[in-house]
Amino acid sequence: MAEMSETFGEDGESGAEDPRKMAAMMRKIFQATGMEPTGAMLEAMKRMESGEDPDKIDEEMGDLLDSQDPMPGGDSSVKGRLKRLMEPPNVDPGLYDV
Repeated sequence: MAEMSETFGEDGESGAEDPRKMAAMMRKIFQATGMEPTGAMLEAMKRMESGEDPDKIDEEMGDLLDSQDPMPGGDSSVKGRLKRLMEPPNVDPGLYDV
């Protein structure tokens, strides 16, 4: 998590609109999980790294990305995946003693 916070800053919001930073975060998540992006996901990440708009990529590649979803569950659009990556983790306040 410390490595990922360096990409976006402490608040997790810095650069949230920058497709290059989103792609960098996605790569770090793939590396951390030991997964390799393939097919449409790899192409989408390369396009984001070149600065293309994630909405445009989703519009053009949405069906391919949905059929090759390496991260099952939830919204499988590029925008949905990026949103999940940018959100802070869910924390149960009753689980921890403060």
